Amino acid sequence: MKPFRYSFSAFCRLAVLLTVLVSVSPATALSFPARGVVNHASVNLRRSPGSGAERIGKLSSGDRVTVTGTEEDGSGAAWYAVSCSKGSGYILGEYLSVADEERIQAASASGEAVMMNVSVNAVCANYHGLGKTWSRLFEINGLPLPEKGLAVTLAPDVPFTLFSSLKSQSGKARAAGVLDSVYTPGAEEIVRGFSVVQTLTAVNKNGKEAVWTVTFSFVPAGAFPLP
Repeated sequence: MKPFRYSFSAFCRLAVLLTVLVSVSPATALSFPARGVVNHASVNLRRSPGSGAERIGKLSSGDRVTVTGTEEDGSGAAWYAVSCSKGSGYILGEYLSVADEERIQAASASGEAVMMNVSVNAVCANYHGLGKTWSRLFEINGLPLPEKGLAVTLAPDVPFTLFSSLKSQSGKARAAGVLDSVYTPGAEEIVRGFSVVQTLTAVNKNGKEAVWTVTFSFVPAGAFPLP
């Protein structure tokens, strides 16, 4: 797991009084500079880390930035230091997906690298009164995975990271859950395709839980989808 994820998850629990389930798994630290993609509809770029800092400008979902490091504000909230066309400043960690460049480059450098199409499907069997409207964020190697899918380069025995975040949008019943995991595909999986399943529990402040099954499917480019 990226160390920055731990810091941000702790902030979420304090900020919205939610119990969040986080899986602990080994991973390398982020290296900088790195690519960053805004994952929220409207995000403030600020002069310094902190919600009260001077606003330099606004960024929108899908906007790309260069990430140069991380920093915490006085409350312990994690921020990314970035540069972009709007200038240099800070973006709250929750609103930015940051590429794990070391893992991406390791797969690309492998002599057995394969381009694969990845898609994701999240299913909740019982919402337990937490509502059916949820915001979703999925990432592979730190980059956002859109609903239409994404093409990525993977290689046998080269680990990659998967991240899921689900947050209920239902008024007082708000709940949230995040899950970060590492998977290492084998040679046969790279050739034939494979799936990785995460079980994510979203919890609200009253202890109500909704369990999500998140399935990431990987298919070699040009091959038929898995049955």
